[in-house]
Amino acid sequence: MNALEKVLGSLCIVLMLFIVQKDASPFQIGEGISRIGFICAAVLLLLNFIEWGLYFSGRQSVAITLFFLVMLPPLYYASIRIWRANRILAGVDVLFAIVNFVHVAGNIK
Repeated sequence: MNALEKVLGSLCIVLMLFIVQKDASPFQIGEGISRIGFICAAVLLLLNFIEWGLYFSGRQSVAITLFFLVMLPPLYYASIRIWRANRILAGVDVLFAIVNFVHVAGNIK
């Protein structure tokens, strides 16, 4: 399960980096749903950094850990998918979310 989680997470990152629309500029926020995806990605990334601070300070519960450390990365990837209109990332991200949740939930004491 650990190896599958790492492979799927790495594949999400590779797909975010290398699957780009033909008409995309290196950095463009976009309009409409694309802009919403960008804003969501920025907020989720900020929340992830806040959670790591809580985690390392010892102020975390099982529910907080499951939400922030398990669900935030797949939600972040989904936001990037929406922002950059990356359809291939959608399927891999769903698989990663499931494997990531099952793997971490199985290891929580």
